[in-house]
Amino acid sequence: MEHLHTLATLPPSLRYALFSALVFVEGPTATVVGGVLAASGGFSLKGAFVVAVLTNLAADVFWYQVGAWIKRSGRWFKRFEQRYPYLPALEEYIRKRAVGFVLLAKFTFNGVPALLAAGIARVPWRKILGAVLLGETLWIALLLGVGYFLWTRSGELAMSVRVAGVLGMLAFGLWVIHKVRQIARRAFESGEMSM
Repeated sequence: MEHLHTLATLPPSLRYALFSALVFVEGPTATVVGGVLAASGGFSLKGAFVVAVLTNLAADVFWYQVGAWIKRSGRWFKRFEQRYPYLPALEEYIRKRAVGFVLLAKFTFNGVPALLAAGIARVPWRKILGAVLLGETLWIALLLGVGYFLWTRSGELAMSVRVAGVLGMLAFGLWVIHKVRQIARRAFESGEMSM
């Protein structure tokens, strides 16, 4: 808690800049800490919310663009597609269900892989922007609220958020594996791919 007091004594612009950098790198935990700082008077809750939403949106655009760059980047991705011939079908699946895919991922700590996949699948950013904004807004409000109202237990809470994140990632990963297998099976059965 001593570090939180030190952070709270910095000039407001520096506090928010540091908070923004932390949210960009480690979103959920830093956002909960932002709620703690708002509860202790170090931030305004409204300011922390605006900074966290804008920073997360910038991070989402970054990861989406990394995925788009991976797709454009040349030979190695083409070899990857040759090795896994069901990838075009998976990309089509993601394009068709991008909004739900991204929204689900936002609430299971899988936003980065989902945004990378959306970029690789060349989902138009306009198509997923609403889901990204809705997911970010609700998620940030929840995390700031948790930090704000339960700030005296922030250490235990950060661990709980981590555990929930790991469980969410596992569940999302199992769902993705299930869907990839379904798509591969359909492609194999329709003769688009051979083993």
